[in-house]
Amino acid sequence: MFDKTNFITNFVSNTNTLLQSMGTPGLEYWIWASVGTLFFVLELFLPGFIFFWFGLSAIFVSVLTLLFLKTLELQVLAWLVLSIALIFSYFYYKRRKYSDKSQSEDPIFRYVGMRGEVIQPIVGTKMGRVRLDTPINGIYEWNAISQNLDETIEVGERIEVIGVEGIKLIVKKV
Repeated sequence: MFDKTNFITNFVSNTNTLLQSMGTPGLEYWIWASVGTLFFVLELFLPGFIFFWFGLSAIFVSVLTLLFLKTLELQVLAWLVLSIALIFSYFYYKRRKYSDKSQSEDPIFRYVGMRGEVIQPIVGTKMGRVRLDTPINGIYEWNAISQNLDETIEVGERIEVIGVEGIKLIVKKV
């Protein structure tokens, strides 16, 4: 009959013996925890969110050392692999999260959809002036051009902002 408890105990014991015989004796778990804490403190003074991942990896290695990593080679290898994996996964996640931003989330485009009225006519390619219902940075009156370059928008007509070009608004009739 197969005894699972005895098998697991033998497997762990044999694995520990194998790992211990593979190289030089490793560092104590508290040394890895101290190194991790040192990296966390370093992150406070040299921000960049890199030292944090080295510190977190050192804390993980501290726990792994307490459990079964007994050689220095395995400890350093585990620390390097964990550090690289955490750094790459964080920046991969960050890039994916922020690269999905659409153009409409750009601060310039938050003005698209604002409405107002023409206070100086917009004729063809000639710039006119509009007064918005809601100010942009505290300013109500802005230079504007028409979306259709062959269109004339008269004084008093309602407009809607559809874009921004430099410091002038691109508008259309409502």
